[in-house]
Amino acid sequence: MSFTITNIGNILKIVDTAATEPYYFNWKNIVTRLNGVNTIFEERRISNSTLTVDYTQVANITATDAEDLLNQVAGLFGSGATPGAVQLGTVGTLAGSSLGVAPFSFAYDYSFASWIIEASEISSISSGQQIDSIELYFGSMSDASYFMSSQRIYMGYTTLNNWTGNLPNVGHSEGGSTVTNRTYVKTSFSKTYTSAEEGTWLTFTLTTPYVYDGSSNIVIDWENRDGSYDFGGPKFHIQNKSGSVAYKRRDGSYPSGSCFLDAERPIMKLNYS
Repeated sequence: MSFTITNIGNILKIVDTAATEPYYFNWKNIVTRLNGVNTIFEERRISNSTLTVDYTQVANITATDAEDLLNQVAGLFGSGATPGAVQLGTVGTLAGSSLGVAPFSFAYDYSFASWIIEASEISSISSGQQIDSIELYFGSMSDASYFMSSQRIYMGYTTLNNWTGNLPNVGHSEGGSTVTNRTYVKTSFSKTYTSAEEGTWLTFTLTTPYVYDGSSNIVIDWENRDGSYDFGGPKFHIQNKSGSVAYKRRDGSYPSGSCFLDAERPIMKLNYS
């Protein structure tokens, strides 16, 4: 089997010798292993190449054909098609706030934190690649364990490099918000932090991977809707980056209105494919 591949804005138009019309694919979903067989999955065979999430099995191919196809795709995208991770900040500085700011305030019932990542910091992530998970470096806590429920993560874009002079409302509810394409990337989840995890990277796998446009600043929002607090909760390692964090915290009910400004952005890794 031979393939003709054309890149159309990170959607691949693929024609094989037996096809009567082209198939359109997101490059990350071209070949998968199904019961030991290399299987091509179609996103949807339509004339305008609009992506859908519905898959249809197209054909089984040999391992050699699968390797050839994936190599051609990698050639089209260059190094940008290679999965990887980008680390922002250096391990070594524990958050200075005794109450927690970002990703959450453990000493309050509820909290909201929003931090900006500039495009220049994540230049290794190409347009069309997706962020699959976020890692944070867990520093220490005084409790042996700490359970948190109802945590949510969102991602979006902004033209701002920091929040200085442009503080958002909680959830970016203000009119004319500077945040666009805000997406609920990790649906409500729970986690028990333990002292055994101190000094390690903790991975938060996104429910909906965030497809990056290759040029925008990214906003990460963390909503803590747990409804309880403990002064012995987890503290994370941070980097001091002026104006990078907007936050608000409250007891009794989830906060609203304008946020406060902070510089303690969590060090993190963004894992992408």
